[in-house]
Amino acid sequence: MPCALRVLSELEGAVQSTRTLVSRERGRVTVAAPPLSSTALLPQAIAEFREAFPNIAIMLQDVMFEEISSRVGAGEFDCGIGAFDTRDDRLDIQPLVRERLLLTCPP
Repeated sequence: MPCALRVLSELEGAVQSTRTLVSRERGRVTVAAPPLSSTALLPQAIAEFREAFPNIAIMLQDVMFEEISSRVGAGEFDCGIGAFDTRDDRLDIQPLVRERLLLTCPP
């Protein structure tokens, strides 16, 4: 009987943990992004997210853009930020910004 009570207690703890995560009371989000995005684009977004959801930790990892889709698809990260040129049926890809990239050089 003590074993069954322990299992029930652990199950209740898991259910409560899931409830707090779903209600955005606490949790962790893992984000993969190339170094440029990590330093240029994400600091303000992470600061705003932390202000809105102070008990959810953001774990940011520098990942080369060509690895992001496969690693998110494999479950290593919750999401990724980058420039993607392929579609992956395992992933939902949402445009965040549209920006013109220009070259400048002497004539």
